Amino acid sequence: MWGRSLIRSRASRGAIEAVRRHLAEPLHRTTWGLMASTLVTSVLGVAFWALAARLYEPAVVGRDGALIASIGTVSAICQLNLGNVIVRFLPQVRERVGRRVVEAYALAGFASLLGSLLFIFVAPAVSGEFDFLQEDTLLAVTYVVGVAAWTIFVLQDAVLTALSRASWLPLENGTFSALKIAALPAGLMLATGHGVVLAWVIPALVTVPVMNWLIARRVIPQARQVQRQAPGVVDLFGRRRLVAFLAQDFGGTALAQLAMTAVPLMTVALVGAAENAYFYVPFALVTTFDLMFFAATTSLTTVGARSPERARELTGLLMRRLLTIQVPVAALLVLVAPLLLIPFGPDYVEHGTAPLRLLLAASCCRAVLFLFIAVARLQGNGGRLLLVQAAMTGMLIPLVLLLAPAEGLSGVGLAWLIT
Repeated sequence: MWGRSLIRSRASRGAIEAVRRHLAEPLHRTTWGLMASTLVTSVLGVAFWALAARLYEPAVVGRDGALIASIGTVSAICQLNLGNVIVRFLPQVRERVGRRVVEAYALAGFASLLGSLLFIFVAPAVSGEFDFLQEDTLLAVTYVVGVAAWTIFVLQDAVLTALSRASWLPLENGTFSALKIAALPAGLMLATGHGVVLAWVIPALVTVPVMNWLIARRVIPQARQVQRQAPGVVDLFGRRRLVAFLAQDFGGTALAQLAMTAVPLMTVALVGAAENAYFYVPFALVTTFDLMFFAATTSLTTVGARSPERARELTGLLMRRLLTIQVPVAALLVLVAPLLLIPFGPDYVEHGTAPLRLLLAASCCRAVLFLFIAVARLQGNGGRLLLVQAAMTGMLIPLVLLLAPAEGLSGVGLAWLIT
């Protein structure tokens, strides 16, 4: 008995030591932090919408869901690709690290103010469904504040990643997601008719100041000490090449965002709004799955920027991780695709299984593309970034137009896979 306990104790110590050695590699720490954050956010996000559907009328959920989606889209545009810029270049800032962060926040915040005001004035002119934005002043103010808060929220995650604090992200995003869920019942008592939006915005207003206080007091002072000997950004690139890279990276990111937004909208137009529900759920599930590995490649960009002499080694290390984890998991999910749709009802299983399998099969290819983009960004090769994103968008949209009318939802999934 004593001998067995001793063996188990040694095995436990050995396992703990193996985990410590694994996490001693900055690439592993950053990768697992980002992936865990994505997973926590996704699981609690499903719980948020499930509870919202039970507490609120469908009309409220649909209207507020559209507003929240527009907050995300407007914010993504107004971030001006600064999230990628922060992840790539902040680890190489030698001086005034905090000032660079504040400048990024200020620029994106100002763009968010303009973008949200533009949406408030333009959206009602495009569709009468958004007239309430101009009729409810409090809601309009909430929308403007929400876009700005979400913009800073996303950028602060990029700052934490760039400055070796990705391990904080699961706690930060988990807390934010839990606060959103807790705020849903409170939204009913406010009698504004927009409790779902408020349950989204108010936790962001709580989380952003707290996290940035920690960034200012703990993260940035430590980064100043570490990065005093960092290779300078301008020294490495030169001003002209740096400006060209930033413009090309922004163009590529905008094209990728266009493709992600266009596919569901084109599905509605070509296949029908009702059928789009059976596509959008698989699309949301797969893009969330893909985000796990996009997070892994983001870790390569920031850790490689911090240790450029290890870029080749880190790329090989991450590639082996992608091949040994992502490919088998994607293959397994293809096999059990109908089971993933059971919680959404039998109609989703019947109509959504085929597109879900096609989208999942494409995930292996997308992991390679994510890796390519991360390496190009690490090398400062904006031309490659722009080219691959332009090629994907330029192929995807015509293929959806060609295949969706003939093959329906499977045609949309097939267009995604071929691209």
